[in-house]
Amino acid sequence: MKKLVAIATASLFLAGTAQAASYTLTFDQALACDVPTCGSGNLLSQNYGDVAGIVDITYVNVNSTTPLGLVWWDINYNDLKGVAWANGSDASSHARIEIKPSNDGDSVVLNSMDFGAYIDTTRGTNIRVTAIGGGATLFSYTGDVGSGSTTHNTFSPNVSSPTGLWIDWYDSAYNVGIDNVNFSITAVPEPETYAMLMAGLGLLGFTARRRKQKLLV
Repeated sequence: MKKLVAIATASLFLAGTAQAASYTLTFDQALACDVPTCGSGNLLSQNYGDVAGIVDITYVNVNSTTPLGLVWWDINYNDLKGVAWANGSDASSHARIEIKPSNDGDSVVLNSMDFGAYIDTTRGTNIRVTAIGGGATLFSYTGDVGSGSTTHNTFSPNVSSPTGLWIDWYDSAYNVGIDNVNFSITAVPEPETYAMLMAGLGLLGFTARRRKQKLLV
């Protein structure tokens, strides 16, 4: 009987628990660009950070009139070593990172992200996180980031969306860069998991009835 209870309990646990995997977009790596080795000012590869069958990452220069993505820089965004930023004038620059789950039913959870200011200084910016396609703002910040050569800002939005997330920073995405974007892809349990639950509960009920019948004999 105890064994059957364990089966049913395990089935319930699996059916009610989403499976999550965590990833970090760290732009420290010099292999993030379309060229063999990143140099400051090189475009980021649109494939960088993709995980086949799990998540697609897109880098967007929102105010660009040409299909340019975001750019890599190695140092001096405070203590961050390698960041993504957007070309353009500082006041009008607008960068976006899109994180989209590959599978219907999965969700993206944005755990944390770092921002620093060039050149080892403090700059004001606007940060906004929304579900892909727009709509309500899930997280926002307007204010200064960075201080000297030792301090960047870390934000922990802890927001999610089943359609994926847009991370936007603007009105200074030229001299404000992003790094260490940590997110999770949460997978919805497959239908087979619910079948396991029902089978476990059915087996538990059948055995309980059989035991009751034996006690009555």
